[in-house]
Amino acid sequence: MIIEKNAPFARETEKMNMHISEIAYAHLDRDWKCPNGKAAYTRVYYVKSGRGELRYDGKTISLLPGNIYVIPAGLEYSYNCEDSLEKLYCHVNIFCYNRRDLTEDMRAPVVLCGRKEDISRAIACWRAGDVMSALGLKELLYRTLCEAIEQSGTLGGEIRTYSPLIKQAVKYIEKNLRADLTATRLAEALFVSDSRLQKTFRAEMGIPLGRYITHRVLAVAEEQLRLSRRTIREISDSLGFCDRFYFSRMFRARYGAAPAQYRKNVSP
Repeated sequence: MIIEKNAPFARETEKMNMHISEIAYAHLDRDWKCPNGKAAYTRVYYVKSGRGELRYDGKTISLLPGNIYVIPAGLEYSYNCEDSLEKLYCHVNIFCYNRRDLTEDMRAPVVLCGRKEDISRAIACWRAGDVMSALGLKELLYRTLCEAIEQSGTLGGEIRTYSPLIKQAVKYIEKNLRADLTATRLAEALFVSDSRLQKTFRAEMGIPLGRYITHRVLAVAEEQLRLSRRTIREISDSLGFCDRFYFSRMFRARYGAAPAQYRKNVSP
């Protein structure tokens, strides 16, 4: 008997879980509009009826019944509803080990046309509200995202391998995630030199250590702004920012809007 194992593949598939922050059914009217939107998550729209529009990079996409729309994380776009629009919407992320979303390399929304059966199934699963229906909807979401990524031509690249040092660093960062977490403090906790840690981290993760920490802190802040009722000061303080003005400046640089405006613009 021969058993073949692939440790990097096993690790990546373990970490590559879908994070669903919101699923809901929206009955929209002309109030659904935003002149400039940008999100840290992927939006998936299963359009049931009505009509709307997405605009990005000088292009316009009509939101039409029977189509599925995948809007990648980080894309700047605007949207509006002409009269009415009904859709099941999902806010999701699929992160690799380095916490990069698989859709971030997509430069445009993907339209999957003629998907009435999938849309009806997705809505039926959501309305049923039982465990098997939840599994069915998650399976459909995975399939939708895989098809959109494949259609966009950005296939996510090869699975990388990571040294024990970087695995320990990532684990420590996630347990001690604050804006005031420095490379020096992390290096001391891991009993390694600052220079070695930063050099190795950048080589293996593809991003400077300081920027990675900042991006992870701001990602947590973004989700709290969107899903909680905590004040901006409370979020800023809990994540170790020196003051809320610095937090606001950093957040705007990352997400294109100040925290208060971002929270106001969050919509289905």
